[in-house]
Amino acid sequence: DKKARDGRVPFILPTAIGAVTKRLVDAGLDHIQLSFQDSQQERADWIAGTKSHAHKVELAGWIREHRIAFTVNLVVHRQNLDNLEETITFIEKLRPDRIEIAHTQYYGWALENRVSLMPTAAQLDNAFGRAPADATSTVRMIRGSRRPSSDT
Repeated sequence: DKKARDGRVPFILPTAIGAVTKRLVDAGLDHIQLSFQDSQQERADWIAGTKSHAHKVELAGWIREHRIAFTVNLVVHRQNLDNLEETITFIEKLRPDRIEIAHTQYYGWALENRVSLMPTAAQLDNAFGRAPADATSTVRMIRGSRRPSSDT
């Protein structure tokens, strides 16, 4: 395992599909994690601030074809939390080995823009109410504390 041997974790840009990704896999890369912002391309690209959604979907297909361990990360916040079920369904169709759902970490840009990122109390209640009660092999719901924003 490359990470265990030299302590580095490779970072692949979504546009690195093809020769660069294949070279990394040939060199021993055995796991790829992609981050998705939403299920719909237009919303995902708007949230990401770049047109990367289609590249990520293409890369996910490539990963599955090459049988590399595959994790999808979904960072949730006020702008995409209402689409949680739809986005999980979309991600499941990509067939990752694991799905991680995490809330935005408020550092740098996110800290400065927290008013537009922090979910309302109603959004959190709704999201927790829709989350699957049972754990599947792909999606595991880890319930955390609910710390709603002050503008509910």
